[in-house]
Amino acid sequence: MPAGFRTINIKIKYLRMNTRLAAIIIFLTFLGNIFAQDDKQKRMNELLQKRTEYICSKIGLTSEEKEKFVPLYNEFQQKRMELFRKDQLGLKKRKKDKASFTEQDYQEINESYINEKLNKATQDRLYYEKFREILPESKIFAMFQAERLYRQDLMKQVENKGKKKKTSTNK
Repeated sequence: MPAGFRTINIKIKYLRMNTRLAAIIIFLTFLGNIFAQDDKQKRMNELLQKRTEYICSKIGLTSEEKEKFVPLYNEFQQKRMELFRKDQLGLKKRKKDKASFTEQDYQEINESYINEKLNKATQDRLYYEKFREILPESKIFAMFQAERLYRQDLMKQVENKGKKKKTSTNK
């Protein structure tokens, strides 16, 4: 076998090995992303569960009301999250290089922003009507207040974590 064929043969083996290695790396990266998404989804579900428990504890539901309320409230929160994700996509569009925006671009962004607000209000109204079928008005009112308090408590926790990190890095 001539020497030229031997070097070509070695190069082909080397390319095959690199291709396999690249395929393995891509596969492992893909697998890591799947686990990261699962972990993120798990954390989101835990947060939703904690939020639901908090709301239920604040509004004083009977066991019968809780049985009907929890699935509806979780559905409501999922729909809110879907709208939030759509809002985030719209926000990314709005953060692009504004120097290149035309008046038409600004009009589309403004229309999108207003439509997002209207969609949220429409959804809130729809679920308000659904909550009315299972809860008295006083408990719906208490739910809205409890949601506001939950957001405030959550913001305080985030602020406190930020303060703890600053003090630990300054030491």
